[in-house]
Parts: sequence; structure tokens; C-alpha cells
Amino acid sequence: MDAKWVLLGILIAVVIVLAAAVGPGLAGFWGLDSDADASVHVGAILPLSGKNARYGELERQGLELALSEINAGGGINGKPLGVDFEDSAADPKQALSAWQKIRLESNAPLVISGLSNICMALSASADADQTVLLATDCSTASYSSPDDYSYRIVSSNAFEGAEMADYLVSIGVDSVAVLQINNDYGLGYFPAFRKRFLERGGIILIQETYAPEQRDFRSELSKVVQADSEALLLISYAPDAELILKQRTEFGILLPVFAAEPIENAEFLKNAGRDAEGIRFFKAGLSTPKGLDFVEKVKRLLGKEPETNIARAYDALWVAATVLRKCDANESDSGACVKGKLDRLSGFEGVLGAVDFDDNGDVHIPYVLKTVRNGKFVLYEGN
Repeated sequence: MDAKWVLLGILIAVVIVLAAAVGPGLAGFWGLDSDADASVHVGAILPLSGKNARYGELERQGLELALSEINAGGGINGKPLGVDFEDSAADPKQALSAWQKIRLESNAPLVISGLSNICMALSASADADQTVLLATDCSTASYSSPDDYSYRIVSSNAFEGAEMADYLVSIGVDSVAVLQINNDYGLGYFPAFRKRFLERGGIILIQETYAPEQRDFRSELSKVVQADSEALLLISYAPDAELILKQRTEFGILLPVFAAEPIENAEFLKNAGRDAEGIRFFKAGLSTPKGLDFVEKVKRLLGKEPETNIARAYDALWVAATVLRKCDANESDSGACVKGKLDRLSGFEGVLGAVDFDDNGDVHIPYVLKTVRNGKFVLYEGN
């Protein structure tokens, strides 16, 4: 064979290999299937930077764990599932930009996101684009709405607030001082707590709101001292609660402290130290057989106890995979198909409990009472 034809053959082979490696541009030119064409994508908009990055990193771990299992089990009807991660930095404007990027680059039919202010900012875009927004830790009560593209796998914090009120009354707490973050989460929790606590005969002696970026709480804590209440309730994210607890110690406030669920993460324990001992809060638990198996799996694979945010993200991606597998191949990028399958989802058992969406796209995952004992989050035992 002429040497020039041998050389030409080698060059063509090299170009084909390179085309397959570099992606859809050259691969499409040479008539090859690209990874982009062969896979199904969902988006994930998480706080991966800033003071709330601790939540986003936990959720990323849960998504990656589920993703490895889903693809090991055949992906989505034989196609690999991909997750396109974007950083919200807990900022609604940045989250909206991330949403548009995901829509333009992968046309994902479903986007997973967290934090109440972010989900509230994205919900209108979900409806406009007919793209499902599946929230992991967006628990603000105002997220509930019927007949739209917004869903969540965390209970509304209206239930959390009411349950905390019932608990305080049950242990004989008649009066309380409340410090509340002024964001969507706090604005969902406090009205439900107030309504139930007052109905049960309780008295809210003071209720102080604070800005999400606030770091000095001495003014609010001085009012707590003056109020002379029987307990202190923190409707706070973990970074705020850490500072409040430390500054409370400086004031010599010895009241029992109760909190909202966002305090549960390892960084909170590290930063708050002994100031966190004895704090009580409600959170979804991992007490079912499937949940207990998940605990052992995370210990084995990640070398730590799983936090609830990891479990919620894990469940969220498995919910997404379950409904995507029910859509036909030509509907794998159809938000309308995903929404229809979510509306009819039944019998899905997540690691945190049964996922059955109501007319508002909400689920009702039961809470357990937890506390900090000897530097660890544990189930609370006692009254």
C-alpha cells in the first residue's frame, strides 16, 4: 500500500478519536454520538460558597452518592444521569443566573435546590420554563402552592413551628423569648409557632428579628435578659446560632435553649462548642430500616455520621431518577412529563420516610426531637 494512504488512514483515525474525546462539536461533525446526546441531565443549584456553603456541600455529597448508585444501576433507561452543579452562594440573583445557565446548556427538566430564599426566588422561573424545581431544604411555609412546578421533599416549617409550640407547652414552658432570622425561613416558622403557642396558653414576651448577615446580637440578648422568660427559641441558621449562643454565654443567660432545624451540622458543633450543649430542636430522622441502612452506608463510604441534608439530597435525586425512568426516551428533557409522574408518584420509600406529594407539592416527613450531648447530635431522651 502507498505510504501516503497509510499516513492518511492514521490521520483519520486520530481525528476520529479526538472528536469523540472533545465533545459534541467535533463528535457531531464526524457523525459520532456525544456524551451530551447519550445522557440525561438534572440541575443542582446549591450554596457552595459563602457562610451557608456548609449546607450546599452536604447536599452535594448526598447527590453524588445517589448519582453513583443510579448510574451503577443502569442510569435512566440505559442512559447515564448527569448532575450539573451550580453555586447560588445563597444569593437569589446568582441563583437565577445559575438557573438560566442550566436551562441553556442542558435543558434539564428538573432542578434540585435548597435554602428557602433561593427556592422562593426560583419558583416563578420553574413555572415559566415548565421545569420542575425539587427543593431539598426549602421548608418555608409560603413555598406551598397548588398546580405549579414547585415540589419539595422536606416538610413545611409551619409543621415544625407548631410542633415546637406543642412541645414547649407539654414540658411546662409558659413564656418564651424568640430571636428570629428575617428571611423566608424565619417568616415561615414564626407565625405557625406563635399561633399554636398562643392557642395553647403560652406567652411570647419578646420577638426580635435580625438581618441574615448580622453578627452582633448583644442588643437582642439584653432584651432577653430583661424579658425574664422561661426559655429562649432561636429561629436561626447555624452560622447565626453559633454566635448567639456564644454571646448568650457572655451575658450569663442560663435559660434552656430551643432551636429550629437548620442548626444540625457538624460545623455548628465545632464552632459552638460547649455553648451548644443541651439545645433541643426537631428534625427529620433516619430511624426506618432504610434510614438505618443509609447511616451505615454513609459511615462506610464517607467516614462520618450522615446529616439530614445529605439524606434529603440523596432522596431527592432518587425521586428524580424514579420519575425520569417513567418518561419515554423522547420525553427525558420534558418538565411536563416529570411533573406528571411526580403528581402520580406513590409508594416511594426514601431514607427519611415515605415521599408522597400532596396537591401543593409538599411531603409530610415526621420529626424527631434531638439535642446536643457531649458534642454530638443525638435523639433527646426525656420529657
